[in-house]
Order: sequence, then C-alpha cells, then structure tokens
Amino acid sequence: MAQYFLGIDAGTTVIKAVLFNEEGNVVQESSRENEIIFLKDGGAEIDLEIYWHKVSACVRQTVEASKVNKNEIKALAISANGVTFMPVDKSGNPLRKAFSYLDERGAEETRELIKEFGQEKLFYHTGHPHILPIIVAVKTLWMKHHEPDIFNRFYKLVMVDDYLMFKLTGVFVTDPSLAGTTGFVKLHNRDYYKETMEYIGITEKRLCKIKQSGTAIGNVQSSIASELGLSEKTLVVCGALDQAAGCIGSGNITTGILTECTGTVLALNATVNEPLIDVHHPIPCFCHAVPEKYIMLPWCLSGGRVLKWFRDEFFQSGSIQSKTSYSDIIKLTESIPAGSEGLLMLPHLAGANSPEFNEQARGVFFNIDVRHTRAHFVRAILESIGYMLRRNVEMLRSLELPSSMIRAIGGGARSRTWNQIKADILQIPVTTCEVEEAAALGAAVLAAVGSGYFASIEEGCKHFVRFNETFEPDKNKANIYDDCYNNYVKLYERVENLF
Repeated sequence: MAQYFLGIDAGTTVIKAVLFNEEGNVVQESSRENEIIFLKDGGAEIDLEIYWHKVSACVRQTVEASKVNKNEIKALAISANGVTFMPVDKSGNPLRKAFSYLDERGAEETRELIKEFGQEKLFYHTGHPHILPIIVAVKTLWMKHHEPDIFNRFYKLVMVDDYLMFKLTGVFVTDPSLAGTTGFVKLHNRDYYKETMEYIGITEKRLCKIKQSGTAIGNVQSSIASELGLSEKTLVVCGALDQAAGCIGSGNITTGILTECTGTVLALNATVNEPLIDVHHPIPCFCHAVPEKYIMLPWCLSGGRVLKWFRDEFFQSGSIQSKTSYSDIIKLTESIPAGSEGLLMLPHLAGANSPEFNEQARGVFFNIDVRHTRAHFVRAILESIGYMLRRNVEMLRSLELPSSMIRAIGGGARSRTWNQIKADILQIPVTTCEVEEAAALGAAVLAAVGSGYFASIEEGCKHFVRFNETFEPDKNKANIYDDCYNNYVKLYERVENLF
C-alpha cells in the first residue's frame, strides 16, 4: 500500500493543507484566507473556532481532490505561526478570541516584567532579546489585569498548533519551538521558566505539555476524521513553529545555511548547535524542531504584509475592490531601475522588530518626486524588504555565522523579480526550493518521522528536500544598492525619535 503524509501550514493570513507522496512530491493542496480582527484599542484578534473550520475545509478539499484512499494517509503534522494564543476551558472551548501577533496591547505589562526580572536575564533564559507586548507571557499578565475573570477561569493557554492538535486528538500538547515564542520556556533545557510563571500567577498545569517535534500524539478522533475526510487510523504527530518547519522543508538543519522566509512577516533562520546569547548582538533565539538544535531567528513584523497592504489600498478597480494579482503588480517594477530612482521606504507598518526593536516605528516613503509612479512605489517596497533582510544578515555575521548562501521560502520566494532584488542587495546567491510550500513540507517530514517512515528528520530531509533555481547577484548593481542601503539605515536613524 502507498503511503501519504499531510502537512498543514497554519499561517496568520493563509491556511494550507498539502498532501505529499512517499517521494516528497506534492499530490494535492488547497488553501483558505484567514481574517484578523482589528480593535480600536490596538487589539488584533483571531477567531480560532472559525480558523479551525477553515483548516477542516482545506484538509477535506485536499483529500477529496487527491482521489487518494484515506487509509493510505498515514500521518499528519502542523506548521503553525507563533505567538498567537488563547485561553480555553477544560473541554477546549475558547474563553475569548485569540491574541494575534499584531495585538499592541500590553505596553504597561511589558515594562512591569522587564522591571521585575531585567531584560538581560529574560534574554538569557527565554531567548527573547527584547520583551514586547506581543509575547504570550506579557499578554497573560495583561489578561490578569484587564480580564481577571478569564484569567482565573482558563484551563490551558493554547497556541494555534496546540489548539488544532487538541481538536484532532483531544490531547493538550505543544512543542519546544512553538512554546519558545511564549516567553515561558527556558532555552537551555526546553522546559518551562517557572520564575516568570509564578510572578504572573499561573502554574505549569495551565500550559500544554511539551513534546518533541516529530513525536506521535495519537490518532484522529473518529468524530473529527469524518469531518476532515480522513481515516481514524491517521496518526497526528507533534509539529513545529512555522519557521522551524520551514527550516526542515528547506534542508536548513545544520550550521552554515541561512533560510529567509518572506511571508506575512520577514524572518531569517540560522541553525546553530547551542544558543548564542549576546547582549551586544541581540538576536532572537528559539528551539529548533531538530532535537538539540537551535535557530537564531531575527524576524520583522513587516514582510509580505506590506505588499498586501499596498495592493489592497492602491490597486482597486472602480467601486469593487478587485484584487490584482501579486505577480501582475510586481511585473510593473521590471521597467524601474535598481534603487527606484531615489524613492526609499521604511516598511515598519506595525512596528519594528529585529534589529531596531521599536514598537513605535511606522512606515515611511522618502524622497518622492513627480517621476514616481505606482510601479516605483512597488519596487521601493520590494527593495525595503531586501534592505531589512540585509540588516539582519549583517547581524548574524556579527556573531560569525556564515552567510554565503541563502535559501528563500514563503510566498515571496515565488517571485523571480523579488528573489533577484534580494540577491542584488545582499550580493549573496539566493536559492529557491522545488517544493514552494517549505513549511508544509517540513510538517510532512515530521509526520513521516512520527509514523516511523523515516528514522530521523535528517533522513527525511535527504529524501524530501530538493532545490529549484539559484539567483546570482548582479555585481553591476552592488554599488547602487550599497548606497541605497546606507541611506535606508541613515533614514531610520534620522526619524527614529519622531515616531
């Protein structure tokens, strides 16, 4: 009997279900868009009950369209976005909507935790160099102050993957890479950081049990199996943070490889054997999905979301907001020279994370003149993400982490133009993967490991991960982009105090 593995990529704005065969080839996939609820007080929330129904619809559509016998789908695992979480009762019912990573509430609680523990101590233990309001530990303290009834009543705090695995199996579990985004986990032993928990007023029992990524959790519950079109024998395997899954899906499981992911956010991943905690080079560090490995993970709140904003707001047709495709928008930039004829953007639409760490930062278009068209603005957006990427590559270099090659994943990697821009700005070759859905592929590798099909993640990567195209940097554009990049850095420094 043939064997198939399902990788679910539970993203912030897009949910995908991808079915892979024994060779790691995509058999069938489907997707659904997810909505973020923005509140007037700076809150940003996600209805995870609606989210679950979209996951269910994706899985069912993928299975039905594949024509694969459901009994041949041996296992599934989930790649999930970090930080997003919600409180649930003992039956797994939500007590409120989930906090999104875009939720800005919690500034006072952030200052309270830093005052109590000190930023350096929190960095050493949790891997978060700058505690921000988005972190689960901060939001839990915010709930204690602003929603005491929910704080006192909740049974578990669940991340997106935790909630989906509970719906599938009835078991509350999480993994080290995803739990690491909470601020509740100690990097060095992958266990809970009880000191912060005691201060906030919760116990380990109110968090999900941590299990290694690639560990079998249980079979899909019968009531859920019929809803998803799966067999009750399909095994659910503990998944990983989307960035960790993306590392697996791009073969970034040893030192010496960088993976950049331009999704809703921008993230850069470097696999290391031990945490590199340096207060002079404050780079976020998380547990890898690979046992005893870690990821240096500078990430930025703005990424593909900037292009989505520009498309939705400035590429409308008549009274109906017909969405122009990203490929059509990016194609407009091909006639615009490198450097966008002086137009420069700071892409911090939702604050800045690595390396600025400034939640007050916002977007800026600079040096606009009458020559500039929509196409110039689009190219300036693409280049701004490249400059942001370069800043973080240079941060990793400061820790003597090699950066001679970058593997590109995420939605941004589909654009040959954008890949070339990044290669030209970085003056580093950028390589894409044969399977574009690297995070879903990484989840499928974990599913195959948990089911015993592969003995290890390393074996799974060897058989499933393949590469597509390499974009070599144009040396003739090096000086142009050096000047533009230096102006980008100077622009931020000049306006930093004005935000």
